[in-house]
Amino acid sequence: MNKLYTGSDITILMSVYKNSKAKEVESAVNSVLDEQSIKVKRAIIVLDGSINKELEDTLDELSSRYHNIIQLIRLKNNVGLATALTEGLQYVDTRLVARMDSDDIAVYSRFETQLEMFNNIKNLGIAGGAIDEFTTEGMYSDGVVRKMPLSDKSIRKFAKFRSPFNHPTVMFLKKTVNSVGGYQKFGNLEDYYLWLRILNSTTSNISCNTDKVLVHMRGGENMYSRRGNLKYLKKVIQLKRWMLKNDMISFLEYILGITINGIVIMMPNKLRTIFYHKFLRSKN
Repeated sequence: MNKLYTGSDITILMSVYKNSKAKEVESAVNSVLDEQSIKVKRAIIVLDGSINKELEDTLDELSSRYHNIIQLIRLKNNVGLATALTEGLQYVDTRLVARMDSDDIAVYSRFETQLEMFNNIKNLGIAGGAIDEFTTEGMYSDGVVRKMPLSDKSIRKFAKFRSPFNHPTVMFLKKTVNSVGGYQKFGNLEDYYLWLRILNSTTSNISCNTDKVLVHMRGGENMYSRRGNLKYLKKVIQLKRWMLKNDMISFLEYILGITINGIVIMMPNKLRTIFYHKFLRSKN
């Protein structure tokens, strides 16, 4: 029988860059290191290029507060999220990796919930959960929740059209991600591309989500504006072509996916925000 996973098997992986806000980073770090029912072994924070003095001072203070837990990895140049996370993964010496964005807040029982998933589901390699959105700390978006499909089978079906995980909630086996080459650059779709490569590499029961909210995610119109330009659409089409080539979707699903994504991406940002909240989110 395999050894049960515990908090000592978890490393948190986070990246910050010049636009990261010191107070938001501090709240995010505190939520995973001080405000959890399960204590983890380490938090690796990748500094993706140069950062401002306020953020530098905050990270130094956090490193002192969480002595021997936080490890700062400094990159000379800004290389983007995918490359920064891949660099950070090289310093992970635990079996499990928990992703966390630098402006989000983890719920108190997040790691406890995910450890239970890994200890009870055979062959599990990726475990995610639901998120709710807020615009300013403590002001949640009217109970709007983004839930993902729960079972491996439903995740594979969902992945034909949309990313099947809320990236900031994901915990994964390091060996599972390394087996497909880790994070790779793909515009703002680097996480979706990673999940697809993992799902495509095996037919075993490797993925699941919980319908519990694991992370309070910082939302607002700026988040949706990043999904509304021609560059983003080109990456979506490129990804759909990869899926078609690797027999993950049919030609009809390829055309349908591009059409629907194209309409949503080219909407005015306010309309796109309404669309996401009306059709792609649910109420608690």
